[in-house]
Amino acid sequence: MGGYAIVGTNLPSQAVVDTVFTGYGVAPGTVRANNTGVQLRFNPNGSLFANAANYRGPTTIDYSTIPVTGTYNTGPLNFLVVPLERYNAFARVEHELIDNIRAYAQFSYTSYQSGSLLAPSPGAGSPAVGQTGFLVPVTNPFIPIDLRTILASRANPALPFQFNKRFSDVGGRRSVSDYTVTQMLVGFQGDIGHEWTIDAYIADGRERRLETQFGNVSHQAVRTLLEAPDGGASICSGGYNPFGERGISAACRTYISRITKNSTTFDQRLAEINLQGPVFDLPAGTVKVAVGADYIRNAYNFVPDSVLSTRDQSTSPIVQDAPGVIGFNALNPLQGSTDVYELYGEAFIPLLKDLPFVKELTINPGYRFSDYNTVGQVSTYKVNGTWKVIDMLAVRGGYSRAIRAPAVGELFAPNNQNFPTVGPATGAFTGDPCDIRSSFRRAGAPNAPQVRALCLAQGVPAQVIDTFTFPNNQVQATTGGNPRLREETADTYSGGIVFSPHFDAPILERLSASVDYYHIKITEAVGTIGAATSIRNCYNNPQGTSTNSGFSSANLYCALIRRDPSSGEISNVTDTNANLGSYKTDGIDFQVDWSFGLGAIGLNDDWGRLTTNVVGTYLLNYDVINIPGGNVDRRAGTVGNTIGSNFSHWKALTSVSWDRDPFGVGVQWRYISKVTDFFAGGRAAKAYNYFDAHARWKITDTYEVRAGVNNIADKQPPRYTSQIEANTDPSTYDVLGRRYFV
Repeated sequence: MGGYAIVGTNLPSQAVVDTVFTGYGVAPGTVRANNTGVQLRFNPNGSLFANAANYRGPTTIDYSTIPVTGTYNTGPLNFLVVPLERYNAFARVEHELIDNIRAYAQFSYTSYQSGSLLAPSPGAGSPAVGQTGFLVPVTNPFIPIDLRTILASRANPALPFQFNKRFSDVGGRRSVSDYTVTQMLVGFQGDIGHEWTIDAYIADGRERRLETQFGNVSHQAVRTLLEAPDGGASICSGGYNPFGERGISAACRTYISRITKNSTTFDQRLAEINLQGPVFDLPAGTVKVAVGADYIRNAYNFVPDSVLSTRDQSTSPIVQDAPGVIGFNALNPLQGSTDVYELYGEAFIPLLKDLPFVKELTINPGYRFSDYNTVGQVSTYKVNGTWKVIDMLAVRGGYSRAIRAPAVGELFAPNNQNFPTVGPATGAFTGDPCDIRSSFRRAGAPNAPQVRALCLAQGVPAQVIDTFTFPNNQVQATTGGNPRLREETADTYSGGIVFSPHFDAPILERLSASVDYYHIKITEAVGTIGAATSIRNCYNNPQGTSTNSGFSSANLYCALIRRDPSSGEISNVTDTNANLGSYKTDGIDFQVDWSFGLGAIGLNDDWGRLTTNVVGTYLLNYDVINIPGGNVDRRAGTVGNTIGSNFSHWKALTSVSWDRDPFGVGVQWRYISKVTDFFAGGRAAKAYNYFDAHARWKITDTYEVRAGVNNIADKQPPRYTSQIEANTDPSTYDVLGRRYFV
């Protein structure tokens, strides 16, 4: 599937476009020649269609949206659930060296294969800015007659025309990843006298990943065929005719296709020693400490296929160097390592005991000093305390300062191309704000004149500014690591109560409950802003605090966006890792455990025991500030634009089981409260309830059979118009439906 992308600097004649399309029975003016958002694409018979006008092509699921929206449906072609095949091996040996000291060694090996499937490679964008589109000379022999007529009506008819194509004739992009993970550990542990113990070990681990990619397309090979005077017939059988879904010869498919292999190695070496024991006595008990030291080295090495790391070299004054392949794309090999040396100590201090309303009072302070080769020297610390008021009631709480140094992958991951979804322009503040249909520019939008001026400043041609539409739900983005990252810092406060009544009544003798409040703030958080957020905030996000009140093209968010100067379309959004603003969240965790023998309800304990467990959380707030001083995104109760961004207020897991050896059965209830769509507004999903069941049979002391069914009601996941490409959140909702296991 391909199309001629109209560019604002060399527009065709509206009269000629009308003449061609009225020949198809399309009313004059339906297809606007001065709209760079329109692509003139090709039916199998060579006739043209624009959006849904005159579409006469396939209606299979990937093409099903074209008659409705004019866009290709990539979603059904991607794997929603990734296949996995895994093998594990583990061994451990222990040996008594001397009295109370034993040595140990262990080895683990894991081999697994996983894969992904994506829609065919998208050859879209502007060659003028180094993107994956193409410039096709007007001498190409396969150009359909109607397109040739329109091209001849341009202001400069001799210029090549911009051509975008989804390479469905090559097939989907398939990736197979083979992982091998090995780890060896050797150490010793035991008693060293005076109730002190020691544990010391060294370990070495390695993860190797070989990724084989199918469905990549050579940019240079396609250019060679498109620019050949005979359309490539002298290079591969039949030549290459990209104008329509006519198929491609096996020889041409082989000529433009590339199978690539990437290698990633992650090594970890560590050594650690721990000592713990009593130091002195207080009236309330013995003070105990634990001290230790460790060294950890992580090393990362990524070697892409040479085809992926090479860019096509261009000598044209208007065409920049383009990626070597279209599809999966890694730009550079990368390697790096992190080292950290640490010293730490922790103490358990009993302060009071057996006093009125003070059954026990203890504190637990701790301190760690870390020296990283990446972020330098940092200190972390904590202090927790427990006040047991009476036997059945305890109060607990604490404060901690923690850091997380950036991981090797966050620092050194290779730059890569991605195609995030930004939503349709017709949604509520989604898509490209420069689109005349968008909430930013449509009639009545409060800042439409300022948005228009900013679009011009960013590169939307003046010839098309008042008819500009952006037909895609996706944009190209550059993702990857950042070796200049700093550590994240988190401050956590918590407090709660534990209730363990120990009632005399048999039905209540094993009842306990706890409720805890937590408040966490993370600053300098490592992450990405996200293409959809950058685009929306560049145009002074109307849904929150002002993000660009001056509508300046030099704004931080705007600086991440690049447009094609010939068409005005977004050609790339920079979305690499950075130390951003902050995350602040607080909520309440609760747990109830209750167990009793059936004798407590008038039967007999020989009939077994019932056990109930409830674990849940209520999320009060989840606030994100993308950059210091930026607007606050209040996400509690919403679902966002990435997998795993479901911030339901309530989540709970309840399980009830009956056990009477050698048998046991149980049911489980998973609850997720309703969420609204953070980007599109309105309810994204109602409250969801999942029910599971399981059973076990202990045949002997050695063998046990387990079986069960998950998602008994076969409940399907919610679907909503957010920015998630799968139209749901598969990390929160069950996308597999009812399934059984033994």
